[in-house]
Amino acid sequence: MKLHKHRGKLEEIAQRINPIIRGIINYYSRFSKGHLRYVLDHLNKRLLKWVKWEKGCFKMASVRYLQTRFRENPQLFVHWSLMHP
Repeated sequence: MKLHKHRGKLEEIAQRINPIIRGIINYYSRFSKGHLRYVLDHLNKRLLKWVKWEKGCFKMASVRYLQTRFRENPQLFVHWSLMHP
């Protein structure tokens, strides 16, 4: 998806990739829960990389930013209902 290369707001990215995430969850949840956890963890890492690139901050500041956004709007990304950032 090259998520870390997109400029814009986090809401725009969420709107663009939420249908893709729903499809991934529907596919992997039927066959292997372990693989689903791996894919969602990788997606969270890509979001973290986007925050680091977009906001120009270090890892811990990026983690705090995503956690704050999660507390403000836990339904922003579909996978946040299954796995917190």
